[in-house]
Amino acid sequence: INDDLFLSISKLTTDVTTLKAKLKEMQKLKNSMDENFKEAVQEYHFTVIEQLTELKHQLDESRLKNEALDHSITVITKKLEQIIHGKEDKLQTMVVEQYTLMKEELNKMRTEIDYKTQKQNQSLINQVSVLKKAILELEKSKEKLEYDYERKLLYIIKVN
Repeated sequence: INDDLFLSISKLTTDVTTLKAKLKEMQKLKNSMDENFKEAVQEYHFTVIEQLTELKHQLDESRLKNEALDHSITVITKKLEQIIHGKEDKLQTMVVEQYTLMKEELNKMRTEIDYKTQKQNQSLINQVSVLKKAILELEKSKEKLEYDYERKLLYIIKVN
C-alpha cells in the first residue's frame, strides 16, 4: 500500500509539476497574448488617431475652402448688386431722358398749337371786326336808304 501510495503521490507530484509547467507555459502564453493584444490595441489606437488626424485635417481644409467659397459668393453677390444697381441707374437715367424728350416735344407741340390757335383766333377776331364794319356800313346804308326813301315818299306826297 505504501508503494501504491508512494506511486500515487509520485504520480500526483509529477502531475502537479507537469501542471505547474503547463500553468507557467499558459501564463507565458497568456502574457504573450496580453502583450500582443496590447500591441494590437495600441496599433489600432495609433491607426485610429492617424485616421482621425487625417480626417480632421481634411475637415479643416474643407472648412477653409468653404469659407473661401462663402467669401467668393459674398463678393460675387456684392458685384451683382452693384451691376444691378448700375443698370437700374442707367435705366432710370434713360427713362428720365426719354421723359424729358417727350416733355420737350409735347411743349413744342403745345406751343405750336397755342400759336396756331392764337393766329386762328386773331384771324377770327379780324374777320369779326371786318364783319362788324360791314354791318355798320350796311346799317348806315340802310339808314341812308330809309332816309332817302322817306324823303322821296314825302316829296311824292307833297307833290301830289
